[in-house]
Amino acid sequence: MIMNSFSNDPQVSSGALGNDRNSSAGSTDRSQLIHILSEDPVLKNQLSGVLKTCGFRESSHDSPTQFLNEIADLEKGVLIVDHFMLQMTGLEVIEKINSSELPIPVILLISQPRVNIAVAAIKLGAFTVLCHPLERSDILTAIKEATASLPFRRSSANSMLPPRRSSGDTWLDLLTPRELQVVQLVYDGATNKAISITLDISIKTVERHRSNAMRKLEVNSVAALIRLFERERRVVEHSSVTSH
Repeated sequence: MIMNSFSNDPQVSSGALGNDRNSSAGSTDRSQLIHILSEDPVLKNQLSGVLKTCGFRESSHDSPTQFLNEIADLEKGVLIVDHFMLQMTGLEVIEKINSSELPIPVILLISQPRVNIAVAAIKLGAFTVLCHPLERSDILTAIKEATASLPFRRSSANSMLPPRRSSGDTWLDLLTPRELQVVQLVYDGATNKAISITLDISIKTVERHRSNAMRKLEVNSVAALIRLFERERRVVEHSSVTSH
């Protein structure tokens, strides 16, 4: 299965990493190094095989602690990290990379669709979140987009968001109270079903409110929605503090 938490309506589908042999990484820079961090030798071998077959350079790592200790001296590239590891979770790895301010795009792998983990990863700066076993085409697409972000990684996330509004207004001011509730719950990691139960509305109504909110906020992905909400919420909190 694969879950791309950046889509407007995340879907789960079955498939294997070795399938879709006709897929391509397109114009991906295949000279870019891809780091694989996982304690699972089977997963590492599968990913390594696909990357090598597609012409990528790859480097496998099985110790999160050792990887983080050496990261400053390693060749920069995209990191594919497994979330469920014994030494530390993939989220903890992302958090430490984020705090180090190294321009490393991270693709987080999870073993089952977990919206709360996906949202947490995005908040911490993950490039995307995928659920394995993976479709070959999806992992290659994720790598293509991640490698494209490398030259301007530090500013790429914010540059994809609409500019700040003037006169102290925020983008959240454009939302209706119900749309704001839905966006808040999405930010908190709730699924559409959980939101429908919490607000006592149908899933279709949740989807409509979320779609309308994304249109008003001028974002086209859940990841951008989460990042914009985080940015605008900080503006509101700052304005509240300074006004007092």
